[in-house]
Amino acid sequence: GRRGRSWVSPFAQNLYFSVGFEFRGGVDKLAGLSLVVGIACAKALESLGVQGLQLKWPNDVWLDQRKLAGVLVELRGEPTTAWQVVVGVGLNVHMSAELGADIEQPWISLSEIKRFSRNDLAIAMIGRLYECIEQFKDTGFSAFLSDWASLDALKGKRVTINDGAKQGIAVGVDVTGALLLDAGSGIESVNAGEVSVRAQ
Repeated sequence: GRRGRSWVSPFAQNLYFSVGFEFRGGVDKLAGLSLVVGIACAKALESLGVQGLQLKWPNDVWLDQRKLAGVLVELRGEPTTAWQVVVGVGLNVHMSAELGADIEQPWISLSEIKRFSRNDLAIAMIGRLYECIEQFKDTGFSAFLSDWASLDALKGKRVTINDGAKQGIAVGVDVTGALLLDAGSGIESVNAGEVSVRAQ
């Protein structure tokens, strides 16, 4: 996993999938994509009756203040012309407390709510993901700002970034998907990448 963490993946218990597509334009056109993927995942799960979902910037889906799903976006291509984009999603579906005992952060599985077919989940999530990606190609992240605001798990909370390197109150995201942080001397933008954000 990221930052040296263990990756826990019991056989046939969860859902992992990747979706590839081509994106034409400069890298700035991809700003906010990981947030859009999180929104797509949340909306797909809501359509199946899951309530109370939140998104933790930049790439986690939360339920009951615990991680339910994660997003990874990988890019390859020419910075000014075209990109091959692979979006990866991992969703806890049937994982038990025993199987997830080695996970180093609070987590939850959909099985704590009800039993879901992994096939049904994959169909719903991939379908919604393609819809959102097509819209993102046309509009960028700006069209998703209100969706993010309605699901934002960090807004109004004091957060610590990169083990205390920066602290402040999260006040939302901007049109590029950057986290907006009120650190006391004005609003700062924090870009996604190798960052660790923890709510206090």
